[in-house]
Amino acid sequence: MGYVVDASVAVKWFIPEPQSDRAAFLLAEYRTHRLDFIAPDVLIAEVGNTLWKRSVLRGEIAFSDAQAMYRDFIDLRIPLRSSSVLAEQALAIAVAHHHSLYDALYIALALERKCDLISADRTLVTKLSKAFPLLRLL
Repeated sequence: MGYVVDASVAVKWFIPEPQSDRAAFLLAEYRTHRLDFIAPDVLIAEVGNTLWKRSVLRGEIAFSDAQAMYRDFIDLRIPLRSSSVLAEQALAIAVAHHHSLYDALYIALALERKCDLISADRTLVTKLSKAFPLLRLL
């Protein structure tokens, strides 16, 4: 079974937060090949930006820990889809629903792959799940 995963889920693989246990379960299923993941290539930048923010701006984690987490994340080798391929549909989604292009890229990929998008972003899921029933809250 395949899922699109967003950065809100991926960050929980490395930083303890509410629902990190659920994210860890999904990651374990991915590592044992019981689940497949895919994401738009912006996942790499979004996870890196969050780790930077949590370490440098907020001081919640040491920068050396953020670096190690980022390496571990990259080593997961989550299959990535080029944002340029998803861009036109993502922009249409963003405009029609008054929501960020970043989130719309994940939705466009889920629509393309005909699979669910798992997100820990309650605002995203609450706002757009009626229009996009493939959205699932972690």
